[in-house]
Amino acid sequence: MKKYLFATLSGIALVNLAFAQTGNMQIAYIDKTVKEIKRNISNYQNVDSANGRDGYRSVYTKNEELKYIIMNVNDHGINKHVEWYFSEGKEIYAEVKWTDSTGAITDNEKSYFSDWHLINWVKTDGEIVDTASWEFKNMEPQLIAYGKKLENFYSKTETKEISNVYVNAKEALERYDMIYSQNVKTRVVYHIEDGMLNGRYLSYYKNGKKVAEGNYEYNNRVGDWKVWDSTGKLCIERTYKNNYEYKSILPKPLADTPRYTPRRNADGFYVYSKLTEKMIKYSQRTWSYVFDQDNPLFGTDNRLFKLIYSEIKRQHLIAYQFYYRDLDNTFSHPIDSAKIPLGSIDYKVIGFITKGDWFYDSSRAMLDYRTLGICPIALLKHHIKDSAKEVYLKRNAFEYDCDTVGLFWVYYPQIRPYLAKEKVKNDSVPRRVENLDDVFFFNYYNSSIFMKSAVAPQWGRVYDTWNVRVRDIELEHQAWLYFCNK
Repeated sequence: MKKYLFATLSGIALVNLAFAQTGNMQIAYIDKTVKEIKRNISNYQNVDSANGRDGYRSVYTKNEELKYIIMNVNDHGINKHVEWYFSEGKEIYAEVKWTDSTGAITDNEKSYFSDWHLINWVKTDGEIVDTASWEFKNMEPQLIAYGKKLENFYSKTETKEISNVYVNAKEALERYDMIYSQNVKTRVVYHIEDGMLNGRYLSYYKNGKKVAEGNYEYNNRVGDWKVWDSTGKLCIERTYKNNYEYKSILPKPLADTPRYTPRRNADGFYVYSKLTEKMIKYSQRTWSYVFDQDNPLFGTDNRLFKLIYSEIKRQHLIAYQFYYRDLDNTFSHPIDSAKIPLGSIDYKVIGFITKGDWFYDSSRAMLDYRTLGICPIALLKHHIKDSAKEVYLKRNAFEYDCDTVGLFWVYYPQIRPYLAKEKVKNDSVPRRVENLDDVFFFNYYNSSIFMKSAVAPQWGRVYDTWNVRVRDIELEHQAWLYFCNK
């Protein structure tokens, strides 16, 4: 028996040793391939590159096969350097190296891949993560999916899958989307800062020619914007001050072209442009999460919620019933504010749901957004034993067993005068944003779309907000071209 057991254990040890040797051989082969790719970079085609004040990016291919991607970004004193290596259409190696202002390494991780499987993961301190660990198994599908998106995006292989690619391994400093808008396949490059579009925006047709080029400043178009047709002809050229004000250079505007300039009324908020049903050529309703922690201007110390709730208690605003199964049933049932369970020991307000409409206004030739309603959402601190409060909360919870509830809806146009009285004093905020109503008017906030019109809500799901937004932006560009040719 002892001999049998010894033989069995010896056999297992030999098998494990064989696997280990095989793994070491794979890693050695990958290291050799990586060195060859580095040595031959000068012979590859640089198909995509960008250089700026804060960093650079380069992408190399050989005979239309992706070989190497390098990106370097200086983010608030931290130098973030990432490299990806590919062989025969598959990712084989990736390395992340972050250094601080002194040059000290703060993060350096290496990942080895074989046939779209993670086979070795080395952490900053040289620790090799156990392939059988939960950490390894959790990270593997994320890294594989990420590598495939990069390969799909830069290779010539056709794919119907929408690719959303973060080229920084840990943050959305720069993003690439491959989108379909009006059956036009478009590649889009854009930048995000603090959850808002900020910086250069570029999009390309499938044939490589530009669709659009311009700049965003915290969700607002600014400066020169140009749009081309698929043959490379420049058709649209505008100079923007903000989302609402622009000068059309090409085509030249007609003498009777209506103009809209945002002007404040006596209450201190900007008056919307006049709108009729005939002017709207496209529209979509969206519902978004807006979390306090992501929006310090109005989220710190529950500033926005306290303002809204105080005006409800003064009976200056009407609170409406929140129905989690019918989010479009928003302003039909007013409720008594005294019945809203807001004892400080019961809840913690964590943000809002916003409801609004995106639409293309043909009279102004632009995509616009208007907020319709705001609903505070709160996290329950404990089980509430009071029967009246419990009934209220169950009716308003996202799910019956959920600890997050929608408290009530308020009609956004009704609260604008009160928001306009709340001044914004922050040197880092664009000058156009002077009060809390301006924050919403100029879309100066971070949000995540979780529901769109004609799509049933799926709690717990958050759409790729930027893919949705970029689709609408590219739809706007196609609308410009369409009406330009009319």
